[in-house]
Amino acid sequence: MPPPHDAARSARPFLFTRASLPAMLARGGGAVVNIGSMVGMVGFEYSAAYSASGGGPLISRVAHVDEVAELVLYLAGPRSGSLTGAVIPYDAGFIAH
Repeated sequence: MPPPHDAARSARPFLFTRASLPAMLARGGGAVVNIGSMVGMVGFEYSAAYSASGGGPLISRVAHVDEVAELVLYLAGPRSGSLTGAVIPYDAGFIAH
């Protein structure tokens, strides 16, 4: 069984979305963009609980905050309304290696 902090970390996106839903519905809609680590996609030896719960970034080139912000603005905006449940690796090609 993972330590309690790992279980809590993995539940945070769900809990945040559930808590945000009433306000989003009251405003007529909205978008939730969850950002996590690529560790959750590929995992690392000896870190199964960390990998499963999201964790922090470990990439070959660190993305500048403006790069990530542009993607988030697009995902939260009206032009991405048909995009749901997507996992978009923003990892400078790390997963491809």
